[in-house]
Order: sequence, then C-alpha cells, then structure tokens
Amino acid sequence: YPVIGVSKNGAEYFCQWKTNFENVTVKVGHGKSKASITSSPDTKFRLPMELEWRYVASQPLKSRDNNDHQIRKVNSGSVNKWDIAHLTDNVSEWVLPSNDTLAVSIGGSWRTNNNISDLQIVNPDSSNGFTGFRIVRTFESKKINSKTNK
Repeated sequence: YPVIGVSKNGAEYFCQWKTNFENVTVKVGHGKSKASITSSPDTKFRLPMELEWRYVASQPLKSRDNNDHQIRKVNSGSVNKWDIAHLTDNVSEWVLPSNDTLAVSIGGSWRTNNNISDLQIVNPDSSNGFTGFRIVRTFESKKINSKTNK
C-alpha cells in the first residue's frame, strides 16, 4: 500500500536520507585485500518535478480500473504503458512545482474523483490520509578517462 500521512517536508527528508544511505562506503575484506565498495555517488533520490509527473501520467493506459474509493496496493490497478500504476486513483502525490516555494500535490486519490490535472497547493508541513509520494532516482553521467576517476 502507498505511504500516506507524510508531509512534503517529510517526503523530501526521506529522499535526502535515502540518497545518503545509498551513497555509503563499505569496507570489505581483511588486510591487504581490504576494499571499499561504494554505491554510485552520482545517484540522487528526489520527488518528481510536476512536469515529469504530468508527462508520465499522460501516457496511455494499458488497463483501467474504476475508482471505487478505497486505497489499493501500489502494484495493482490501472497502469500506463510503462507499468506505472495509480497516477489518478490511489493517493494524490507530492511533486516539485516550478516555483519550489510551494507544496503541491497532484492527481486523484481514493477519496476524490480528481484526475491528473488536479493540483492542490497546501502547507508543506501538512499531511493527510490521501496524499503520498513516489520518488525519482536521478543519475549524473560520469566522465570516462578523467584524471579524477581512478
């Protein structure tokens, strides 16, 4: 089931925590064979930008379920051509608007008959039982044969 009851600020904190957690260096082995394993420091987790969310939500649906006003498991229900589900019928989602000073949730939820174009501007510290979030993982390209990469 989707996570609900998390404010936008809480969701952003989770993204920062996950980024830091994923970029931990772990020492393995003993003596001279000791090595460091680091997950890519070029990875960052964040909330999706409003434009990204709208683009994904506008993709054609492969299947469609009716909104029966109940919360559903995240891997069930209406999916688009990329198999991303519940952009209009499970929970509204926090996104990063072009004006990052606002707290914006977008999309429909189990509680409403809203659609992908519905936008709610709310306090970034507020939370409720019908707004959740999904995260985006971004990658920065690495320079090959660079003196800084060894």
